[in-house]
Amino acid sequence: YDRAIELLNYLVSRYPNSAMYYYALGNTFYQKGDKQSAVESLKESLRLDSKFVRSEEFLTKINESE
Repeated sequence: YDRAIELLNYLVSRYPNSAMYYYALGNTFYQKGDKQSAVESLKESLRLDSKFVRSEEFLTKINESE
């Protein structure tokens, strides 16, 4: 997961307005077990695109699992 996070952080730095890259980063953080970073990335994804359904659904899933 570390390599994927490194790559996604690079992509986010290159394309800071990409809700999809923040979603992918959040998903990867979650799979790694870092829920806090996952939530932060997913919230940023929704800040960029409030209609990005995948991020909204994933945040709901995380919140329901707590």
